[in-house]
Amino acid sequence: MNLRKIGLLAAIALIAGPAVAQDLPFEDNEPVTVVDALVVRAYGGPALWRVSDADTTVFILASPGPIPRDVTWNNALVDGRLAGANRLILPPGVVFGPGALVSIPMMLIKIAGTQREGERMERRLDPPLRARFVAAREGIGEAEERYGGHPPGMAAMLLYGDAYEKAFPRAQRGQQGARGQSVEDTLRDLARAKRVPVDRAATYGIGLFNDVLDDLKVPGVECMVSVLDELNQPLVQDPVQAPDGGAAVRAWAEGDVRPLLERASAPRPQDRGGVGSIGLQFGDRATIFRTNRVCAEKMTATRRITEGFMTDQVKAITEALNEPGHSVAVVRAVDLLRKDGVLDQLKQKGFTITLPNVTQD
Repeated sequence: MNLRKIGLLAAIALIAGPAVAQDLPFEDNEPVTVVDALVVRAYGGPALWRVSDADTTVFILASPGPIPRDVTWNNALVDGRLAGANRLILPPGVVFGPGALVSIPMMLIKIAGTQREGERMERRLDPPLRARFVAAREGIGEAEERYGGHPPGMAAMLLYGDAYEKAFPRAQRGQQGARGQSVEDTLRDLARAKRVPVDRAATYGIGLFNDVLDDLKVPGVECMVSVLDELNQPLVQDPVQAPDGGAAVRAWAEGDVRPLLERASAPRPQDRGGVGSIGLQFGDRATIFRTNRVCAEKMTATRRITEGFMTDQVKAITEALNEPGHSVAVVRAVDLLRKDGVLDQLKQKGFTITLPNVTQD
């Protein structure tokens, strides 16, 4: 069975105030097939694609993800498109209402292990499997409490994530350190200065995280066995997460999205290795549950969420095209240009797709 490679990076913060919207970028870490005809070299700054019908246009900026602090980009073109725009459409995000003051601590309890629960989990395993699990966690210096009350599959994915993080630290992968303002925040500031309404393509509530947590509990002993088998071999770094010194983002700033897409479509080992990860971040600490094909096979809710993220962006842009005038949207480059991605789906709906400026005049 060919499984969609899954992943979700969800930022959760303890909230002590009114409803707060937070970015929810989905990282599915799936090698992508792009629509080559849509991947072009633009000039004068980051590329803007144009989607239009008879009386409406939506200009779409491809977002590269985190921006290193030493990377600057020319936002004059998109700033000009925001003038007189109906709205700015940002990627989907999470909105936590007052109920999150109760729900988030309850979720913390759900994923936090205790010594007693940890003993029950490990000691209920068959002796040979328990010996393998204990050896693996001790091999990376983790105590029994770390995997506490997690069911076997969930504990295995957390162990896999811990082992990967120790083998390839986030700082080494260029995922920590000085970052500049995000593309989304920059455009939000530009839009507000022009009094342009700012909307998200969709907003998700606390139930999204409950669905993800429940889905993490589904994989069982077969997931643990597969993870332990993989940990018996040297881990291979995911090419999408390998550091490039910000080269792909610098190319994006100059109108070239190809390096971003080349990283996303880099081949991965077919017989082993993780196919994605789910990160739950509380404050400054991220807990990574790294999945593989066996573990991901039964995680249908996460797969549905990942697919829905793309659908929601297409729906929001389609609705904006019903209003005469023009709007601006931000979509992750991989989601925008992949086969069956945002632009491809909009083209299938009959909208006209105009490529970015591909000449230097």
